[in-house]
Amino acid sequence: MGSHTERKGHPLEGVGPGTTLDGRYTTQRRIEQRRGAERWTAEDTTLGRSVILLCLPDDDSRRSALLDSARRAAGVETPTLHRVLDVGRENGVAWVVEADSTAARSLAELVEEGGLPADEVRRIVGEVATALESARQRGLHHLDLRPEDVLRTVDGEVRLRGVATSAALAELDDLESEDASRRDAVGVVSLAYAGLTGLWPGPDETSLGSAPRVLGGVAAPSEIAAGVPRDLDALCRLTLGEDQGPTSPGDFARQIAPWPSRQVAGRSTLVTSSTVDPRRSAAVPPVEVAPAQAPPTPSPTTPPLTPAALAAAERQGHDGGDGELVEGDEPSEDDTPTHVMERPTGQPEAAASPDSTQTQVLPVSAGSTPSPAGPAAPGPTKPSAASGPGAGAGAAAAASAAGAAVAGAGSAVAGAVGRLGSRVGTLGRQVGDRAAEKAAERRGFHDRITGPNAPGLTPDGERLRPGTGRDAVLEAPAPLVPAQPLTKDESKTALAIVAGFLILALIIGLWGVSRIGSKTRDLDFGGLPGSSASNNPSSSSSSSPSASGSQEASPSATTGESMQVLAADGYDPEGDGRENGTLAPRVFDGDPKTSWQSEGYASAAFGGLKKGVGVSVDLGPNVAARTVKLTLNNTADVSVYIGAEKSLKDATKVGEKDGANGTVTFPVKAGTQGQYVIVWFTQLTPDDKGRYRAILGEVEVTN
Repeated sequence: MGSHTERKGHPLEGVGPGTTLDGRYTTQRRIEQRRGAERWTAEDTTLGRSVILLCLPDDDSRRSALLDSARRAAGVETPTLHRVLDVGRENGVAWVVEADSTAARSLAELVEEGGLPADEVRRIVGEVATALESARQRGLHHLDLRPEDVLRTVDGEVRLRGVATSAALAELDDLESEDASRRDAVGVVSLAYAGLTGLWPGPDETSLGSAPRVLGGVAAPSEIAAGVPRDLDALCRLTLGEDQGPTSPGDFARQIAPWPSRQVAGRSTLVTSSTVDPRRSAAVPPVEVAPAQAPPTPSPTTPPLTPAALAAAERQGHDGGDGELVEGDEPSEDDTPTHVMERPTGQPEAAASPDSTQTQVLPVSAGSTPSPAGPAAPGPTKPSAASGPGAGAGAAAAASAAGAAVAGAGSAVAGAVGRLGSRVGTLGRQVGDRAAEKAAERRGFHDRITGPNAPGLTPDGERLRPGTGRDAVLEAPAPLVPAQPLTKDESKTALAIVAGFLILALIIGLWGVSRIGSKTRDLDFGGLPGSSASNNPSSSSSSSPSASGSQEASPSATTGESMQVLAADGYDPEGDGRENGTLAPRVFDGDPKTSWQSEGYASAAFGGLKKGVGVSVDLGPNVAARTVKLTLNNTADVSVYIGAEKSLKDATKVGEKDGANGTVTFPVKAGTQGQYVIVWFTQLTPDDKGRYRAILGEVEVTN
């Protein structure tokens, strides 16, 4: 890897507002700084359109890799991938022109603006994974996924920028294909985590906050957000916490499919079901005491207090004295709190005596405290004519009533505090029980999806989405035997039917055995030599020896169709073993314009470093090919081998050609079998930059 200087926070030399590059791109505003590169909004004055410029210093060691990766990314025709329009170098700056994206919102912005529904997160990451898988088939990877790279347009379309170019800036473009695929898969899972929780689980810096760390990784999305689907939650937990999960973006897309085809609107996973902020500790609300109010004056027709009324008043004072309904109680007409008071009744107050008093129950409004002063209006009073011993007895009775009222108020406040403590304790127990249930549910789900014989696994070890396969709830099977035994006639009929099926199966089996070998000469056994000759003895016995020899050498019946290529990789046994292996899948993508090319060398003989390099194509075990057709994009000396192993040591040489260019076809001798076709270059020619390379557009194998 080359070295570069991180310029975070410092402007790029040679680029500023109003800078014009290539005589047509005028920069306007810087929108991003990342890994020493900058993104600017710009105006294409030639075509009159807005674009984005990705700029890097021309003396940066990553400059060539960035421009080369941008050229390769421009050839991938996938709608979700952000388009690369142009590349160039000028005035000490290397730049890549991208399509305008200023009207789109990044995933980070969407999350910060209130979050997304779970189905919209599934749709966005599903589209991103599908686009990355398409790029992976062309040997391109992102390798530096962040929420700022995923965009949603005003029409709801998903766009992903930075494929190949981000890998070059991160200096990860030389990763092995399997490692690169896994890294992008983990990146897509991280995007799903960010969309669900609003937090970033990866080590790289983004505009989002960091996810909370727990033992073994990060907290599961379901522990942070509400309404997280179980399959996405499990994938995030396995991938980010247990180093399992999908091995490629395509693997991830298959596991979360299907997803909506259009933008989804709904409740965000970041919105909790409670109005209380879950990040703050719960506090006991203060108890508010209403100002004291005078109790209403009872009417003269108030009935006398009976023992039943006294018991009801006592229960009311203990259970609902503060006028607040306990959870689960239903309001009724009798829920008005009361206080027991004694005061004179039946006669005017001036003529009252101790013998004429009786106990009465007076209703009091919720939350109020009876006044010990009685209902008399404030202000000075004139001495009454009835003052004297009778008046003293009335004052004593009033003082006794005031004491009873104070005692009742104190009992009500004590009851309210006691009920408040009881409710807080009950709420705490409910929260603890709920947390224990959720923890047990998560542990059970984890055991079901990770156990060796878990119902969430197919016999091949692939994971099923929750609620499918053996994990689904099945109805009880119908009984296999009738409730009543069969009659004699019914038993005979059943035996006759079974016997008939057995006889029919025996007849079909005997007929099939008699036909074995009768049509062998009309079948194609995948290129096994001599099959037609061995099954036609009359023709072989009547032919001459020379004809018989030619028959043994001739291939079996062929179809002339192209064979399926399973994989391709660079072949460099005398070097690092890779030789641009990430570009090898281009040789079977059906497009001759996309090609694999070797590394650049100083001479046609590889600078004396090695004898040759090439590409290995995997066709599957024991394949008999008939022809191998190559599409070469420059002149080179090339040979073709077929073998069971990816090595020239025991491989069979099909043919060779010096100075080959364009389309070259090599016939394969009958009887040659193997799994790998190795295209081996031994002499190179220079490209337009003066470097000696081998360039291979397509490899087509027919049978």
